[in-house]
Amino acid sequence: MKKDLSSSKFYVIKKMGWSADKRGLIMSARKKIDGANQLFRVSYPTMEVSQITEGLTSYSDLSIAANSDYAVASQAILDSHIWVGSIRDLQNLKRITQALDNFCWTPSGQLVYSSTASGNTDIWIMQPDGTEQKQLTVNAGVNGSPATTSDNRYIVFISNRTGSFQVWRMNMDGMNQTQLTYGSAKTYPAITPDGKWVLYNSTDNWHLWKVSIDGGEPSRLTDFVAATPSVSPDGKMIACIGRNESKRQLMILPIDGGPSIRKADFFGWLSRIQWMNDGKTVIYAGERSGRRAIMKQSLNGGLTEEPLNLDADELFDFGYSADGRSFALSRGTWLNDLVLISGLNQY
Repeated sequence: MKKDLSSSKFYVIKKMGWSADKRGLIMSARKKIDGANQLFRVSYPTMEVSQITEGLTSYSDLSIAANSDYAVASQAILDSHIWVGSIRDLQNLKRITQALDNFCWTPSGQLVYSSTASGNTDIWIMQPDGTEQKQLTVNAGVNGSPATTSDNRYIVFISNRTGSFQVWRMNMDGMNQTQLTYGSAKTYPAITPDGKWVLYNSTDNWHLWKVSIDGGEPSRLTDFVAATPSVSPDGKMIACIGRNESKRQLMILPIDGGPSIRKADFFGWLSRIQWMNDGKTVIYAGERSGRRAIMKQSLNGGLTEEPLNLDADELFDFGYSADGRSFALSRGTWLNDLVLISGLNQY
């Protein structure tokens, strides 16, 4: 028989161990779909949960000392930055500023990105050379995955400030932050070219949905996996990632959803998908024959590759500016170490 021992809910529990006196558990876990794993103590038999660590450092494996007051844990800190340069020379991009995962170009040529520069994961905006950096969200949960409307009016993003990750909207200056979706967690927002609709995935089944930029009742576009949507420049098609049994596929759907109208093999390790300005080519970061590159998939069936030199870094996102002249990417690595944590008995 299965029984819930605590009312506290966790999205992931990485590792746990009993204290020597058997009066509690120490575990590395996180309560949200995104963010860092922290250390928690769960008392026994009351099963009360106390958080031991906090911040942006992530903890995974741990070993508890015999006196239960010390533990050794492995910690990981993400060291990542945005790099910017000309599309004519992708091998010589310039490192600009610290940033996490997804970012986007604005129609006017600025970069909107998430950063931990404030000590929290917030949305920022800056010029592509790193000047005029401005924080747009302030200590309101974890904020990321920004997208902008074509008229430079709104930024859409995800935030867990009210619990699960939901789609939010704000003005370009950070004012009037408004929640657009509710319920189970949402991710990967994308905006139609006319600025009227926001497409997104629900993480319970990765089906595709849309909601008005003004909020309201959402509409489901697919009853199958259609992840990381991207809308074509003419607003008539959606590029996304689907599945054929255990294999991922690049799919092209009509803008109102329904069955795919084109499919192609998908070689991506990164989920981000974008359209070229001509609306005839879909691009994503991928790897084939051991070489990492920007994959350019023509709707007519042809696939070309543009090599990327990332050294030992991971690639988190990339994008072309609206005028097609500049290219940016976010890349970095995880810094791993062992740390000794003391004072566990006080929790």
